[in-house]
Order: sequence, then structure tokens, then C-alpha cells
Amino acid sequence: MAYDAKDALAALPDAGAVTVLLDGHHDSDLINRGLAADAGHRSTFGDEAGSGLRSPVRPT
Repeated sequence: MAYDAKDALAALPDAGAVTVLLDGHHDSDLINRGLAADAGHRSTFGDEAGSGLRSPVRPT
């Protein structure tokens, strides 16, 4: 969700540099490091992210 927020904010016209910080989550530090590095969810969480996430089904 934090990665999606960063992408959405960065896509706004004239947004400039975007920094998103997550607070109060048990993995806040890890997620914030991933956000700062533009690593994405899968790169940040490695194998933990692989099988537990499904892509949303979008109508065509």
C-alpha cells in the first residue's frame, strides 16, 4: 500500500520528489528502506512477498 501511495503521488503533475514514510507498522523500518531505495514490495520482502500476494483482477 505504501508503494502504491508513493507511485500515485509521484505520478501527479509537478509532484517533484516524493517521500513516503510508514509509521506504526511492525515492519516500518524495512518498508521505509525499500521505499527510499525504490525497491518495490517484492524486492523489499523477498521470498515473503512471493506467494502471499495476488495481483488484482482488472476488467479488460
